[in-house]
Amino acid sequence: MNIISYPQHNNILYLEADVNYTIFHLIDGKKIVSSFTLKKYEQKQELGAFLRVSKSCLLNPDFIKNCQKEGKKTSIELSNGKIVQVSRRKVGLVKGLVDA
Repeated sequence: MNIISYPQHNNILYLEADVNYTIFHLIDGKKIVSSFTLKKYEQKQELGAFLRVSKSCLLNPDFIKNCQKEGKKTSIELSNGKIVQVSRRKVGLVKGLVDA
């Protein structure tokens, strides 16, 4: 899979970094592995609305179900039930979601 031919952004729940690979997690439960880094996809205009909530995760905000803060830890629940931890440096990015 090259960087040009990835799934439609509205079919992507989130992208996960795995060393020098990126794993696309799709809404139908499928996974697609790409040999490009998450940083390359983060820079793509089509994925500009996605949120980089940690070093290894780029989320599609359309599939955020819940955002909660417990003590110093912030986590996001996606529509498929996946819980993603937000890094301390990225809490400001999702602050509006926690307050909502």
